[in-house]
Amino acid sequence: MSLRKRTRLEYPSVFSNFNETNELNPSNDVDPETNFVLRPITLENIDQCVFEALNRKFTVANKILNLIPLDAEVASMRFQNPQAFDNGKQYLNLPYFTVWRSAVNPLTRTSSTNRPTTYIVPKMKPQGIVYEEWIMPPPQLLKLNYTFKFVTTYREYLNELETQMMEYFKNKRNVITWDSERFEIMPAEQFVLGTMEAVDREGTNGQSLYVVTYELQVIAYTRDISQVLKRERPNTYSIQIAEKSGPTLTSINHTETRIPIIGIDDKEL
Repeated sequence: MSLRKRTRLEYPSVFSNFNETNELNPSNDVDPETNFVLRPITLENIDQCVFEALNRKFTVANKILNLIPLDAEVASMRFQNPQAFDNGKQYLNLPYFTVWRSAVNPLTRTSSTNRPTTYIVPKMKPQGIVYEEWIMPPPQLLKLNYTFKFVTTYREYLNELETQMMEYFKNKRNVITWDSERFEIMPAEQFVLGTMEAVDREGTNGQSLYVVTYELQVIAYTRDISQVLKRERPNTYSIQIAEKSGPTLTSINHTETRIPIIGIDDKEL
């Protein structure tokens, strides 16, 4: 769905009078030119969203740090990261930054009931204005766990990454977007950002590896297009005309008339 930001001053007529929040609140961002085309949101889309948010986000040793998804084929890493691949040793040179999804846990639905979500789109057809209803089940929030590991032989490089990570999560959480949908990313534990361990590296002269692990959580949801229903709302109204006869009302006529939903004038009826 195409969503572009609009301000209250540009389109004052499309905003609800019941929304009394500040104008900077995202709930006031409306795009009247949207095409209302819903796209699926899969687990792979969320993985890509996380990857794009943190790939080449940090700088270590004056070089932009590439993020390596371990869900990809190992053989493809030499083509995805040619500048870090050692053709003689046939593996990536240190330091490297990796990520993989470790768990998916369902949370409660965004609605406490099982009522479906409905989007209503007005359409002009030869018979007049009709309304298309897009009906979908309420989304279910998911908590996805991601494990990030940074491996280096220099403690200085480790300190550089930890400083930038603390800056990125200085507000405890951050917002990532996929197709204009906003998701939250945060540390899995409130007061633990990353854990560091020193590992002895075999085959070297006492050189150790510094490994820092970040456990992050993403609050998101998926969208299954096969569960989305589309129907046309009927615009036929039943009108009953009554007159007062004594203390009660007496019905004298009953008609059904097809009239547009927008622009109804009581005088014309």
